[in-house]
Amino acid sequence: MSFFAELKRRNVFRVAAAYAVVVWLLIEVSDTAFLRLGLPEWTVILVIALSLLGFPVALFSAWAYELTPEGLKREQDLDRSESITPHTAKKLDRAIMVVLAFAEDERSIAVLPFVNMSDDPGNEYFSDGISEELLNLLAKIPELRGISRSSAFSFKGQNLELTEIAKRLDVGHILEGSVRKAGNQVRITAQLIDARSDTHLWSETYDRELDDILAIQDEISATVVAQLKITLLGEAPHVEQTDPEAYALYLQGRHLGRLGTAEGYEQSIALIEQALAIDPEYAPAHSRLGWIAMAYDNDLAQAARHFERALQLDPADINIIGNAAGLLFTLGRLDEAIAIFEYVAARDPVNPVGHSNLAGSYRSTGRWDEAVAAYETALRLSPGHMGVHYFMGTALLLNGEAEAALESFTREGDEHY
Repeated sequence: MSFFAELKRRNVFRVAAAYAVVVWLLIEVSDTAFLRLGLPEWTVILVIALSLLGFPVALFSAWAYELTPEGLKREQDLDRSESITPHTAKKLDRAIMVVLAFAEDERSIAVLPFVNMSDDPGNEYFSDGISEELLNLLAKIPELRGISRSSAFSFKGQNLELTEIAKRLDVGHILEGSVRKAGNQVRITAQLIDARSDTHLWSETYDRELDDILAIQDEISATVVAQLKITLLGEAPHVEQTDPEAYALYLQGRHLGRLGTAEGYEQSIALIEQALAIDPEYAPAHSRLGWIAMAYDNDLAQAARHFERALQLDPADINIIGNAAGLLFTLGRLDEAIAIFEYVAARDPVNPVGHSNLAGSYRSTGRWDEAVAAYETALRLSPGHMGVHYFMGTALLLNGEAEAALESFTREGDEHY
């Protein structure tokens, strides 16, 4: 047996991986916990130094000893036929996955709807819009696992403890806050909470003019990244700049369009057109008009023109690309739609909407196994994502998996929307 194969048999590589993962998590936790306990900075350095010193000891132990039901025994004293290293390997794999899952929790967040503190209840659209735009901004960070709007907003108005909400959403952190808007003045209070210990990591109040609203969102997202000690692989995302008045009109129009009523759609169109009159190059507004033309007016030609303009202005916007794929799907150009939905899901892997749309396109072409897999991904990212259990149940049923389909249909009624 080669030296490399022997290293593998004795689980030296697995021990190295497990040690590295555990040490990384230990350093992350101690860096935060020691600070809160008032311990000096050198204590964290001590943890790092001791961890580095322990690494060769761990590797030597993995090579020279084997963990048996009777305890540690020297490798040279064991009968090779009685070795349980394959069983130990499975335990190490499970341990690594558990630690990685915990580490992922360290980098997970839900943005709850910010509370409208304005004197006018009609400003609810503005506070909701700020929350959603922050969520969209944080969702562009691949190193951070975010929770979809549909899941996070399902707790709006519910009197639940933050720890309970975090448990249901399976996240380690909560970003919440409030918005008070009066004329051209806005006050935004934001606070980041470690949901496991129910402690505040950071809070800030921004008293600015409406002109600074987009800059505030960039500041909040940058602070979240810093507080969670996330090392970005690329440039930090920024909110697309536009005129503040156009932005407010867009948020209000988007809110009214989501009511799903004829009056809401008409008001939405009017407000977004006002926004475009102020800023004709605001791509999200063109995309929103394209979506309404498709969903409400059934004017696919007009929708295509709006999406074309939006993509000309911002060809990299993943939401606009996804909406354009929806138009292709409606037109029956399924192969093209699937290709784009696959691209969207790959570019925005933590967004359940993209995986749900991809699953729907697979389902429409009879690709049942791929549809079920995509639905499962959507549900893993957002357990309460509306309608996914039903559509996945349909795919399972058509795929001949009646028992699994029944289970999915049953779960649909239990989710929180």
